[in-house]
Amino acid sequence: MPSLEELQQMMQRMQTATPAAGAVDEEVRAASESLADVAASERATPADRPGEPVSSTGEEAPRAAETTSPEAMAEEMLNRGLYAVLPKPLARHFQRGYLSTGLFFMLSGFVLAYLYLDRDGRQTVSNREFWLNRIARLYPLHLTMLVFLIPTTIGFLSFMPSSSLWKIPVSKPVFGVVSGLLSVFLVQAWCPEAALSWNFATWALSAVAFFYLMFPPVVSFLRRQSRTTLWILFWLMPLLNLIPTVIYLASGDTAVPGFGFWSELVMRTPLFWLPHFVMAIILCRLFQITRYDMSWVQPGDRTGWKPGLGDLAALVILLISITPDAVFSRWFGLGQKPPNFILRHGFMCPIYAVLLYELAQNRGIVARLLSHPWCETLGEASFGIFIFQGPLIFPSMMLFGLVSPLLKSLVERFTTDPQTVSSSLEVLRVVFTVLLVIGLALLSVRYFEKPIAKRLKARWKLS
Repeated sequence: MPSLEELQQMMQRMQTATPAAGAVDEEVRAASESLADVAASERATPADRPGEPVSSTGEEAPRAAETTSPEAMAEEMLNRGLYAVLPKPLARHFQRGYLSTGLFFMLSGFVLAYLYLDRDGRQTVSNREFWLNRIARLYPLHLTMLVFLIPTTIGFLSFMPSSSLWKIPVSKPVFGVVSGLLSVFLVQAWCPEAALSWNFATWALSAVAFFYLMFPPVVSFLRRQSRTTLWILFWLMPLLNLIPTVIYLASGDTAVPGFGFWSELVMRTPLFWLPHFVMAIILCRLFQITRYDMSWVQPGDRTGWKPGLGDLAALVILLISITPDAVFSRWFGLGQKPPNFILRHGFMCPIYAVLLYELAQNRGIVARLLSHPWCETLGEASFGIFIFQGPLIFPSMMLFGLVSPLLKSLVERFTTDPQTVSSSLEVLRVVFTVLLVIGLALLSVRYFEKPIAKRLKARWKLS
């Protein structure tokens, strides 16, 4: 998924591309200022983006990119929109939402291994049944949202600057058609220029589709390996995941902010994320974690609030998410280069592995909290939340705009300070968007996703 700061830059590029359209510029500027505050599962660090808003003529953008350091841009982003309202550590935590990408991919591998592998690592269903089950789960909602996005995506791309895909200008309708077809077949993440062009979050779904394709051969390979080899492979996966990042950081000056081909190639390419997925499968194999034989579950009291190793892993993840970029840049010896690529690609894998194992054992405070019925309900709706977060950004802004005058008058009854009023409306807008996304996802999983999947499985004669 792209960060919402990345979306800000995309919107700023729209401003640059349409200097004569004054009315459109004002709408774009308002949208770009709002995008950074919407709750999303992933946010990239500000070092990938210009530190100053692009003017409507676009004349100052190159100078800002040349003179602004990553640390200065990171600090500036904490003073924008909702980030300005939140305490700095909490704002930095939300900016580090991109750390969740690796956990998402590892969780995918962990769950599939738990569901489809027996104690000896054998796949319990045929490849056909495995793949059709995955299609029945993901495709109906994905395709529905692509249809919903046709008018907004075509309109959005028409304002984009003259970058290109295979020499096809982004502003041309044919780009929308080509990138749309890539999204339909979930291969858009293999093409950096098109990865975010439709439902931006589904670049990760494109990676997951590749993981599904690779699941049977990976499982077959791992089943033939000794336990010693599995341990070696387990610790090798994070290093493999870091190789593209190290090459990227060593090949050029990434301190100069950009949103270019090579950074997108490293961030989105499914092959570069495969080690996350494989590492989680190996974790299940090493500890024989499977639903077909529960002897791997360790005895112990799981009804209390006693802290566990998984809570420590969660605390480490939290501390990493609130630590300033400059600290990691010094630790990693990066100088002025941003640390987000190293944090995102491989560095967090061992911590995530500890967290997943402890959650599977249902030990600790975090596991107790996540076992609450409401968390389980949200877990069922998580795919809908993932799919809806992008398409609902602009509709939620429009809906909130209808009630914002009333809310503003209510807030002004308690304070007349303009900054406080503005900050309060920012908080209310984000809360409104999050509730809208969650509410629609809950309706979707009950009345659309599950019924459709059930019919498809019945038609395809799947278990």
